[in-house]
Amino acid sequence: MEEIMFEEKSRPIIENILKAHVSKNYEQLTKVYCENSDSHIPKKEEFNEAVKEVIEPLGNVISFTYMGSVVKKVDNLLLWKVGFEEGAEELLWHIYI
Repeated sequence: MEEIMFEEKSRPIIENILKAHVSKNYEQLTKVYCENSDSHIPKKEEFNEAVKEVIEPLGNVISFTYMGSVVKKVDNLLLWKVGFEEGAEELLWHIYI
């Protein structure tokens, strides 16, 4: 039951994070982080570099699948498998809630 709650709660968050990366929209990313105030916001330069080196070559997101959670002392680490149209392999993306 708890896993379903984690998936439902984090789905819109991961969706917005992925959209921000694919569209190179740092402002959208910071909005997601501000709504989840305990999160570490990367610097704009870090974001732009990561997008250019990792996300751009992969193209658009074609799928994202909830893989599960890891219970941590303070919060929960949620794992998502993300597929891209140009990617030969999937990425494992994590967020904390």
